[in-house]
Amino acid sequence: SLSTPIDSFPTLAYSKNEVQKLPGKVLIGEQATKDNFIQLANRYGIIHLATHASANDRQPLQSFIAFYPPANDTTENFKLFAREIYDLKLNATQLVILSACETGAGQLIKGEGLMSLSRAFAYAGCPNIITSLWKAEDKTTAFITERFYYHRNNGEPNDIALQYAKNDLLSSDDIE
Repeated sequence: SLSTPIDSFPTLAYSKNEVQKLPGKVLIGEQATKDNFIQLANRYGIIHLATHASANDRQPLQSFIAFYPPANDTTENFKLFAREIYDLKLNATQLVILSACETGAGQLIKGEGLMSLSRAFAYAGCPNIITSLWKAEDKTTAFITERFYYHRNNGEPNDIALQYAKNDLLSSDDIE
């Protein structure tokens, strides 16, 4: 979860709320670095990333997920590029939730399929990925996530829990 702006990325006011109630290791602010993520990624059955992402349709391997930048670092070391995700070992991870904009978008390549961040996580070994195909509004994403976990914790499989969470959003008076 990012709590400060990076480059042109605005602060995600609801991302902290989105992840802080989740079980397991939660990395927020300065703890949410790319290096910490890589070290911890394969230790958990679920990875939930509430941050910024960028899909690059022309150069799919340049798509990335943004993490908190190291202090005084002017490089792009806070970006986890798709090419790096392909090299991760995520065989212990059963579900990745990419709560960021356009994480399911990518370039369609004949004979290969959709080249996206979600494909990179699948290649790394994770069998289930929840992504977004559009620009996601922070408050709405946090609402859907909270409802997804509510339904999942009540025994629903991932796909049904996500369907119920979307229905909850549509019928909610709390979100416009």
